[in-house]
Amino acid sequence: MDIPSKPIIIKLGGAVISHSNKLIDYNYLREFRDLLRENIALGKRFVIAVGGGQTMRNYIEHAIQQGNVTSESDLHWIGTAVNTLHAYMVKAFLGSEICEENVWKFTDRLIMADLPFNKPVQVVGGFEAGRSGDWVALEVAKALNTKTIIDLKNVDGVFDSDPKVNQKAKMFNKLTWEKYLTIIGNPTEHKPGGNMPVDPIAAREAKEYGATYYIIKATDFDSLERAINNQEFKGSIITDN
Repeated sequence: MDIPSKPIIIKLGGAVISHSNKLIDYNYLREFRDLLRENIALGKRFVIAVGGGQTMRNYIEHAIQQGNVTSESDLHWIGTAVNTLHAYMVKAFLGSEICEENVWKFTDRLIMADLPFNKPVQVVGGFEAGRSGDWVALEVAKALNTKTIIDLKNVDGVFDSDPKVNQKAKMFNKLTWEKYLTIIGNPTEHKPGGNMPVDPIAAREAKEYGATYYIIKATDFDSLERAINNQEFKGSIITDN
């Protein structure tokens, strides 16, 4: 009997598929799907945790400005719901040929190891209010007993300062979780709509669990392919290993 390969965990950043005026960037998803199919043909399996991006931030801003919503918990749940909506959009686009029918979401996180995972791709939405897609990907990694997460972003990697502000900002090829937390200012909470390479709650739990995050620019498909195949890639590695 063939033993299924351990799945590769990918966090698909919301800003990658939901940006500018696009609800969903299907042009990007077409290239992403092609890469998945090529690797599935080689026997690889994937879990894809999807973020909220600009659409999530638009809903949160609309709730605040037009609905006078002030509850941080409510704003977090709006973000979590958008993550789940995006997961269904991605699952529908990738298709039933390669994707499990069910999107893992909300309380599914408590029983992930027992849920059906017979097709090559499992898509995951939001789990809890106040927890980002980075944290969701980490929870999946714990449930499936793996330590590495490929985190696809709209930036090249982790920098010592904001490269949009500082043209001399230095990108790290590799850094520890302690160094990463120092760079982002050691926050203790994930704010609704927050946008960091890895949110602070996920970062602290990743450090405790011993996880490694590969931060890669999502449109750099060559680096993504190389990361999938455990080869050197352009981006940043956050790890204590």
